[in-house]
Amino acid sequence: MKGVVLLSMVLIAGVVLATGCVATPHDGAIIANYPTTVIPSLNGFGPNPSETVTVYARNGSGVFEAVATTTTSSTGLTWSGDQWYYWNISNLDLDSAYWEPKYGGACGAKATLKVQIGSVYTMTLKEPFSQCFDPDMDLAEFYEECHSENMPELMVQTCGALCC
Repeated sequence: MKGVVLLSMVLIAGVVLATGCVATPHDGAIIANYPTTVIPSLNGFGPNPSETVTVYARNGSGVFEAVATTTTSSTGLTWSGDQWYYWNISNLDLDSAYWEPKYGGACGAKATLKVQIGSVYTMTLKEPFSQCFDPDMDLAEFYEECHSENMPELMVQTCGALCC
């Protein structure tokens, strides 16, 4: 049994190492009041330097389309014995074609995103990075404590006039 637990932890750590993560926003985050379509900050960490990061958004037909790109930084930060490379996209103005009204629009809208680093989709978080991350965690603990059940998808939302 001990071997199965160890193997599980190694595989989980491998998932995080291979994918990187979206640190902000977390899955389900409220980013603004409706009708704002700007995501103030979309950022995270990747496992390789100077690697292409592509953000995809789901359109009304259910198809994910590329809406933004950037690259991971060329210098890394060390955590849990590995190098992590920061990436950031500021003020991503997401076209209205990617927003779906919540309850007819009275409660705002939501958009579903996926982020790909290189050829792999990233891990998404179930709560804000600052509430989830602990520098003393290892990769397996980070995954267990922080991953969203919806990964690799990430839903962001706005609040409406009547509710949020």
